Amino acid sequence: MKTKFLSIALMVFGFLFATAGTPLNNFNGTWKNVNARTRGITKVIISGNGASPYLQIFGSCSPKDCDWGRKKSTAYSNSVNGNVRSNSEYLSADFSQGFANRKVLVKMSGSTMVVTTFTTFKNGDRRSNYATTEKFKKAPRIKLPSPTITTCAKEDLLSLNPKGSLKVKKNSKGTYSVVQGSRYLFSAPNVKEANQIIKIVRRYGFNSSGFVGRPDPSFTYQLCNKRASNVKPLKSEDIIAFDPSKVKVSFVRNRWKIVEGNHYIFDFGKSKKEAEEALCIIKKYKFNGVGYVGRPNASFQYMVKR
Repeated sequence: MKTKFLSIALMVFGFLFATAGTPLNNFNGTWKNVNARTRGITKVIISGNGASPYLQIFGSCSPKDCDWGRKKSTAYSNSVNGNVRSNSEYLSADFSQGFANRKVLVKMSGSTMVVTTFTTFKNGDRRSNYATTEKFKKAPRIKLPSPTITTCAKEDLLSLNPKGSLKVKKNSKGTYSVVQGSRYLFSAPNVKEANQIIKIVRRYGFNSSGFVGRPDPSFTYQLCNKRASNVKPLKSEDIIAFDPSKVKVSFVRNRWKIVEGNHYIFDFGKSKKEAEEALCIIKKYKFNGVGYVGRPNASFQYMVKR
């Protein structure tokens, strides 16, 4: 005759409270069955820093293991006055698989994790309820390579004060400049674009402008405290987005360009060096968009990190 699921669990707890427990964080990790040919549980992933870590169970299936799901567990100490964070005897979690319910109990035994699974079949199923016990070893952590530090050529930067006095000044040739004191910062063909440049500089807090290839730069960018500004672009801005992990330098129709797939983003003419410098800057600051004022012949180009 089938035994009720809860009764089995309580019986187990009744005689397994003898040994010292384990700090709860020691359960965390990916655990693999010591029996590579098991037809039961192949892998257990335990995660979380709270008093109820998550258990994710994988069972043997073909062509790939079945994911039972990720459930919050209950931790048990060895006494009513115990502290589960520092002294846990067991973790338990319930998994429903439609045809059966499974209670999984996890216990540490030295460097081995012992997992006992109680399977209770639904009413009407003639199969017998059963229990299995399997042993697991923690999979070693994969050491990730150290992140590559991007070192570009010495950057050509000019400082400015976005909170200071930025004014529009008309030039003798009928063009306009954005000036700060006696310094000429940016040029524009009309007052509207010049004022738009000032708004963008102030909104993003740009306090330095960078150039590649002066006196006629092929690439310009702005920084805020030596970083990409964390201000998000407005929908009204003319922004072209790109994936910095996918852009590269390519020689297209006798010109060096920075491209993303078939999309040409920046053109550097005959200068491969300037294209590579600009690409280095894009990756260094993780820019993922370029903004323009006044296209098609933009008077101002700025880089953003959306």
